[in-house]
Amino acid sequence: MRCARRCCTSLRPANAPPNPARRRSSGNMITAQEASDYGLVSRVIPDAEGAAPSSGVLEAALKLAEEIASKGRLASIAAKEAVNTGA
Repeated sequence: MRCARRCCTSLRPANAPPNPARRRSSGNMITAQEASDYGLVSRVIPDAEGAAPSSGVLEAALKLAEEIASKGRLASIAAKEAVNTGA
């Protein structure tokens, strides 16, 4: 797999199922665990028992937002730029 700028390559995770590109392009729904195995998501948030399905996701998002907001503004801007440019 090559990055968008075609300057580097990365290996598929050892636990990734065979031929994930074909699976992704099939249009079939995949589970959260499969998305994690393919590297499409950074983490999977389990549903809280007895709560609305999105409540765990909202809590995790708010916690991440607080963590990002606690950092310096310039550091956050630089990190976002690095992610967006692939640096």
